[in-house]
Amino acid sequence: MPSQPTALASTSSGLFVFLHDKIIIITGSTKQEFKPRQLRAKIGVGSQNAVGQDGDILYIYSTANQFLRLSDRVENIGFPLGSYMSDTYDFQPDNVYVTVHRKGTVSAVFFSNFNNSTTIHFNVSTSTWSTPWAWSRGFNAVQSVQTTLNEYELLGGKQTEFV
Repeated sequence: MPSQPTALASTSSGLFVFLHDKIIIITGSTKQEFKPRQLRAKIGVGSQNAVGQDGDILYIYSTANQFLRLSDRVENIGFPLGSYMSDTYDFQPDNVYVTVHRKGTVSAVFFSNFNNSTTIHFNVSTSTWSTPWAWSRGFNAVQSVQTTLNEYELLGGKQTEFV
């Protein structure tokens, strides 16, 4: 790789390798067949936390401050928001958590900013955005977690830094 990968995601299309400034996909099933190709230039992710996965669909908050959906194409699902989230709520590429959460018939992608505990979600079924909201108790990390057999809950917690 031309630089240190910041995140990885495996799909049936191949292995997505995210760098800070580009997205590469590696296809092939054996070492001799591996074929890396650049999917996007000047767009990457800041950390593994900025990538949420729902099967073969990836949701990312990019280093270009864009909310993207990667499947058989790249879609800027955050286009209606413009720079509102980065300017108003200080969403920064290195400081976000992205998670896909399904509960019953509802499927949503949650984007949380651990700079200021702001969360926004994208309803996958209706392709609409929620109003930004803040977690009570200052939670700033969000993740969809299996709490019992086949039961997932959206959990929030405080982000910590390891020294």
